[in-house]
Amino acid sequence: MMKDFITYDIESELKQDEVYQKINNKLPDFRWRKGDSDSQGEYISGRDQDGVTIKVWLETNTFSEMSVCFTGVWENHNDRNTKKEQLIERIEKELIPLIGNSLIKS
Repeated sequence: MMKDFITYDIESELKQDEVYQKINNKLPDFRWRKGDSDSQGEYISGRDQDGVTIKVWLETNTFSEMSVCFTGVWENHNDRNTKKEQLIERIEKELIPLIGNSLIKS
């Protein structure tokens, strides 16, 4: 069974606006917004109509962290794990390479 919370460490030199544009273009079914946290810096977060959330923290000029959260999503679907796997595959094969190099998945 696939976890409900997955994180990626991504090596990237893109700025917030560049990452925002790439994410928004690749996953237009999510509602995206940019923000800035006093403690963790710039981020981009998005949520789709099913409640899946993705957050990208732009921690330094060369490093980002992306989290994908499925908590409470598709709970009553028999194909829940399949839906999660499909979105994760899309993120790993289509989105992350646009942003940078994934170093670690946990």
